[in-house]
Amino acid sequence: MILTVLKVTGIVLLVILGLLIFILGMLLFVPIRYRFAGSFYSVLQAEASVKWRPVMLNAAVFCENQEVKYVIKLFGQVVMTNTDKKISWLGRKFFAFDEEEEDISRELKEEKEEGREEQTEGSWHFEKESGTAVTDPGESCQGNTGRKREKKSDRKTLLSKIRGKIRDIREKLQLLMDKLKKINNKKDALLKVYHSRRFELAKRDIIDYVKEILAIIKPDELEGFVHFGLDNPADTGQVLGIISMALPLYDGFLTVEPDFEKACLEGNLKGNGKIRLYSILKLALKVIFNKNLIKVTKKVQTIIEA
Repeated sequence: MILTVLKVTGIVLLVILGLLIFILGMLLFVPIRYRFAGSFYSVLQAEASVKWRPVMLNAAVFCENQEVKYVIKLFGQVVMTNTDKKISWLGRKFFAFDEEEEDISRELKEEKEEGREEQTEGSWHFEKESGTAVTDPGESCQGNTGRKREKKSDRKTLLSKIRGKIRDIREKLQLLMDKLKKINNKKDALLKVYHSRRFELAKRDIIDYVKEILAIIKPDELEGFVHFGLDNPADTGQVLGIISMALPLYDGFLTVEPDFEKACLEGNLKGNGKIRLYSILKLALKVIFNKNLIKVTKKVQTIIEA
């Protein structure tokens, strides 16, 4: 009996483990497919979509009549949209903002503003009511000796205020000089890190990682035609040179036609591709466990926090 129970328990655990491995494999290896298309001939028209089968993700964005609209579906349910489509219970539960909470936050803000207005009005009335009474000119007249004493005391207080201001300015200047000295020391330390061999190796690794990212997200198919021109023919030539540097990545897919006579921009573009989470996860692990990046990051963080 005990062996039978253990056997059944082991089979159930193996089935659960197999299901987890199957789900994880689907998430990592089933690609996220994307597609885009657009044209600009005096009016912009564009659309793009993303699909991922493991979670039945279907997101679409399109631009028509200068208006951008989107629909996002998860497990076949509409979770986010700005169209006339109704948001499902899944979207209202996890993605949509609760209208009741919005109303409550708005009421709290209004109550705070009313309380501030009452405080300001009360303080204004208090200042108005507690104003100094006007004394009789005859009572305020005093002898010459009293006036001289008042002038001397006023001069002393004025001199003490000036001395205090000068002291404050000196302290602030000293603090500023200390900060500038500290910044200069940090700058020298950062320059030392920048010119180190470790930083050169880290920079080389970052360039390789950027190339890998571009290879991961690069469309598999790309078709397009671009007709452009600027007011200055020299500027048109410079832009054409920059575009030509990227054209080898899409050799035969993209056609660029410059116009050196007038300023214009029109064309169309469409393409599709796929992204696997496995490739992104692999690249992320490379970045996280890169010794050069870790050491450079720690050095820079230590210098900044010092």
